[in-house]
Amino acid sequence: MLKRFQSVLLLGVCASLAAQAPTAEQIFQQAMQHMNSGSYAEAESELQSILRKDPKNASVLINLGVLYAKTNRLTEAVDVYNRALRSVPGQEVVELNLGLAYLKQENHAEAMPLFQRLHAAHPEDSRVTTLLATCL
Repeated sequence: MLKRFQSVLLLGVCASLAAQAPTAEQIFQQAMQHMNSGSYAEAESELQSILRKDPKNASVLINLGVLYAKTNRLTEAVDVYNRALRSVPGQEVVELNLGLAYLKQENHAEAMPLFQRLHAAHPEDSRVTTLLATCL
């Protein structure tokens, strides 16, 4: 009887703890609030906590890349954007952000093919045309 009571109590405690743990979506939303308010260290910590459980989460990788770019950690931004592209190949916003990070590093050779692909897909986009011209 005591053993059964302990098992029920243990299950109740575990269920209570699980109910209190925030979901990845809740953590992500909190990270976005921190990033928008300029609390980059908190946002980074939260995004990294999601990636520990889901290392190929494209949304988290993209936003972590944005965070790194905003904090002028361009090498890390490039790495994370490349990871995001491996998760979702051809994602144009990632290609654009990766190209911009390369451009800020003055790495025109890496930026140019990204901007060329974007320009081929959207020749009417003057922003991409300007970025491509910057690489020449």
